[in-house]
Amino acid sequence: MIRTLYKYYKNWPLLKNILFKISIKLKNRGIVLGKKNKIQFNNCSRLNNKIHIVGNSNLISFYNSEIVNCSFKISGDNCIIKISENTHLNGTEFHIENNNVLIEIGKNCFIGRSHIAAVEDFSKIIIGDNCLISSNVYIRTSDSHGIYDRENNERLNFAKSIFISSKVWIAEGAKILKGVSLGEEIVVSSGAVVTKSFKKNNLIIGGNPAKIIKENTYWTRER
Repeated sequence: MIRTLYKYYKNWPLLKNILFKISIKLKNRGIVLGKKNKIQFNNCSRLNNKIHIVGNSNLISFYNSEIVNCSFKISGDNCIIKISENTHLNGTEFHIENNNVLIEIGKNCFIGRSHIAAVEDFSKIIIGDNCLISSNVYIRTSDSHGIYDRENNERLNFAKSIFISSKVWIAEGAKILKGVSLGEEIVVSSGAVVTKSFKKNNLIIGGNPAKIIKENTYWTRER
């Protein structure tokens, strides 16, 4: 008994390291169903994330990022979620449905507990470098349900891609709806509902629906 305890004590650093690696794997859990799906972690810090893939030839790629308490869901084929270097995600939900869909996050971004969803074939959400996205932000390419013309049964509300340029700050509770493009150095105020594009740089926008509040501005991460 004493010899057994001494053996474990002597090798405790090795045992501790093994147990730590097992716990990290359990906390980064998920389900991957299909063929030729890839998940690439390149020099990432990650904890308590969930990855759920149902489909074929999908890719989730992380490069030199910090990912904590996030979820990544793909239901479809040939879809990509790409997180670039020095980006920090905390509690962010990523959701993809259908085929050939892309979500790409640039370098040096921070995204809090928000919902980012690209839905319907060939939809894209592209977010540039140095962006700051707060909590409870909603970014989605689709209305989730179809709306049709009663006379000819034509669908009226197809999905539209979203493009957010570099150095955009989206404050808490804002909503970025389908088809929106935002220029560089834009501040989206708390609770704003952005239903149209603002391609001019250096703006503050806010309200429901969002409109220009002030022009010729810039922002920093420092107070």
